[in-house]
Amino acid sequence: MSSSLSLSIPTRKRRCVSRRLVCCLVTTAALGLWLLVYICAYPWTWRSRLLASVYTPEPTPPLYARFRAAEAALPQHHVEDPFAGGQRYLFASSHVFWSGWGNYMEDIVLTAHLAQLTNRTHVFNDYIWDVDGPEYTRFENRNWIPNKIPLSAIVSGPIVGGISTGNVTVPRAIHKDYFNKICPQRSVINVDDVQRIAVKGNDYDPYKITQTYLESINELDDPCCTDPHHSAFGNMAGMHALWPTLSTSPYAAQLDWSPLAHSALATNRHLFLPPPPSDDAPLPQRFDGLLVLQLRRGDFESHCADLRGWRADFNAYNRFPGFADPWTNPAAADGGEIEAMYARRCWPSVADVVHKVGAVRRSAAGAGLDSVYVMTNGAEGWAAALEAELGRVFTWARVACSRDAVWTWEERFVAQAMDMLVAERAQVFVGNGFSSMASNVAMLRMAKGFVPDSTTMW
Repeated sequence: MSSSLSLSIPTRKRRCVSRRLVCCLVTTAALGLWLLVYICAYPWTWRSRLLASVYTPEPTPPLYARFRAAEAALPQHHVEDPFAGGQRYLFASSHVFWSGWGNYMEDIVLTAHLAQLTNRTHVFNDYIWDVDGPEYTRFENRNWIPNKIPLSAIVSGPIVGGISTGNVTVPRAIHKDYFNKICPQRSVINVDDVQRIAVKGNDYDPYKITQTYLESINELDDPCCTDPHHSAFGNMAGMHALWPTLSTSPYAAQLDWSPLAHSALATNRHLFLPPPPSDDAPLPQRFDGLLVLQLRRGDFESHCADLRGWRADFNAYNRFPGFADPWTNPAAADGGEIEAMYARRCWPSVADVVHKVGAVRRSAAGAGLDSVYVMTNGAEGWAAALEAELGRVFTWARVACSRDAVWTWEERFVAQAMDMLVAERAQVFVGNGFSSMASNVAMLRMAKGFVPDSTTMW
């Protein structure tokens, strides 16, 4: 009896251990399968993160420590009572990532303005490529870049905590790190709920959605509010509904570029401007005589094909009324016409560029143009050939492109800021209508008083 009993106990234990082992194996296999599917779906993301965790690139991309320190030292981050006088805050916690600077800039300008419209203080964050990544990451699985760049290394002004001036002012913006410190608990606005309230059937009215969203925030007593994401980006109707107030907002009208952008411009000024009258002469607010052409290459070759398949319109502010050569809906055209239209307006050839430049020079807006600067990510050989053709067909005092510019190590990774500064102030700007970078330039030109017909798209 005792012998039989002693043998049965280990058997039960073995069964219990076997069940646990099976459960562990099944769970591990399921997690492993999920991880494998996830990695396969985003292979270059994981390769980049894994490589960055075991390898330090040489030379290492800059981390902009002095800009980060300057942001932390802003006086609004060191007040005795951050809620004095009823101060309230709005943080859009899900800014776009894995996206270029143009998309991110659309994001921050709009969300900052929404904070203004709800009488809340704007909370800004870094420009982040991989939100869960290490200090360095690889852009398009090729070049090492800083994963997080302090926003003040790219732009300056009220949007990064600077003082606003003039008739319309806003509280000084704070950084996300300080917001997390003073607002460990915060109310969350659910944009999906807002859309359910505002949208009735097929009646999608971006203006009504925006107003409902603003009302939802204004109903909150909580001084700390987070918007997980309110996206009207790329939707001209939604963004245009805000233009009457955005056009005078300090976040647009008083937005400037970082000291790095201005330093790079001073170094490369000879490429697109005559010498200043004196060493201490201020930079002109408008670069008379300068034509800036934006020519997207690289990933836009496949992106343009996708846009054609989607029958996409121009991006956001690239469709302002009054812009020369507006977008024409190709819905009624045949396949060949549609393909030709998207090719000319999204991926223009050298011949297309020359034709457009000729039309601009003959226009009233183009009177007196004597210099041309091409902002491009195109290959050096292609850019050189384009410069040569522009110089052969037309007479210029200066012909140059982004590939001719020289940069410090810090400037190199925010080079788009200098290009956008030059484009914003040019006498005439020709942009890629499908580009968010062009849309931001168009928005700034309109906010700062340029006449509409001085901005056009391919």
